Amino acid sequence: MAFCEAAIKQKAFEKNPLREVLSGLYSDLLTLPDLFLDLFLDLFPDLLLVLLLELLPDLFPGLLLDVLRLRDLLRDLLLRLRDLLRDLLRDLLRELRSALCFCRSLQEL
Repeated sequence: MAFCEAAIKQKAFEKNPLREVLSGLYSDLLTLPDLFLDLFLDLFPDLLLVLLLELLPDLFPGLLLDVLRLRDLLRDLLLRLRDLLRDLLRDLLRELRSALCFCRSLQEL
């Protein structure tokens, strides 16, 4: 008999509309922080960047200058690397041309 009563209570609890509403509200509340974060990051990415740029100099006075110096150093490094690769490719093409001319001269013999 106690088993039947427990089963009836369980069924009543499962079909309780208030329980369903509270369960849905609970799951919605769990996803709410993610929704706000997504909304904030989707709608206001520039605002976040501005806030960081405004707060960083106050929190870390020399950090912004260090970041700007690092950016300039990386840009210079990439420009030098580009020039080096361009020179290497030019030399490689020159060597390939001379090898091709040598092969043609061998075929003519």
